[in-house]
Amino acid sequence: MKAVFTSLALRGQTGAGRRNRPTGRVSATDEKPSHDRSAVGLHTVWTVRGFLLVQIAMFLVLATIHFGLLIDGYRHAAAGTTELVITVLLVLGLLLTWMLPPWSRRAATAAQSFATLGVLVGLFTFALGIGPRTILDLTLNGILLLILIAGLALTRTSARHEQTAWMAALS
Repeated sequence: MKAVFTSLALRGQTGAGRRNRPTGRVSATDEKPSHDRSAVGLHTVWTVRGFLLVQIAMFLVLATIHFGLLIDGYRHAAAGTTELVITVLLVLGLLLTWMLPPWSRRAATAAQSFATLGVLVGLFTFALGIGPRTILDLTLNGILLLILIAGLALTRTSARHEQTAWMAALS
């Protein structure tokens, strides 16, 4: 009972009269800041992997369209082959995201950059009149370009979170 009264009597005092006597509450200055950001880094890595999976699916849809498997009448073998090569590189980039953080981010960035370059070349050939010139191709390539840019932006901005999480795991 005496400890409760002492605690209540000293609540609000600072300095010498308050040495080593807890009041039962912890102030914000007494708390140690959390340096474990591994949950944030882990969440970001899974988001990047999700973007890569969506991009892979989009390229597979385009490839099946250009090989005439999904929709008839849009056959263009060269475009389908290019999309399959880009798909393989995106799958490789996805698999490499399970490496150590600096390399996983670099692999995802490289794969998405190559895919973005491929889509831009496809849109350029579309503008020049080479290859398939359908509204479906233009729409799917435009959507794919937006998804690739969003994935690249997320991957590039996640570098800070990933490095922090990796350094926290090492310490």
